[in-house]
Amino acid sequence: MNPAASAFVGKVLLVSNDAIAIEQLTDSMQRFALFTEQRSEVSTALERLNRAKFEAVIVDLRLGSQAEAVLEGVRHSPSNRHAVVFTVSDSEFETTSTASPFSMWQIGVL
Repeated sequence: MNPAASAFVGKVLLVSNDAIAIEQLTDSMQRFALFTEQRSEVSTALERLNRAKFEAVIVDLRLGSQAEAVLEGVRHSPSNRHAVVFTVSDSEFETTSTASPFSMWQIGVL
């Protein structure tokens, strides 16, 4: 664990390659004493899900089908399947995307 993370009360995995979203979400998580571990590559995010416990996972839906892989990874991770999952996108993505929407039962919340 990062030595600076010891002042935090929990860890969040943020999966995005959007620099602005990363900065804003990291700043927000710090206000709640949550350490944010950022991954822009889905493969490394999936690896971290299998090796570390997170209180929450934030997934950028603009990653397309790769976002679904991360959501499935959370669901199948023994230590993270009960983590709170948030998704982020932008309004342009939501109105123009042809990706299928994720429902709560697909990611194992219900």
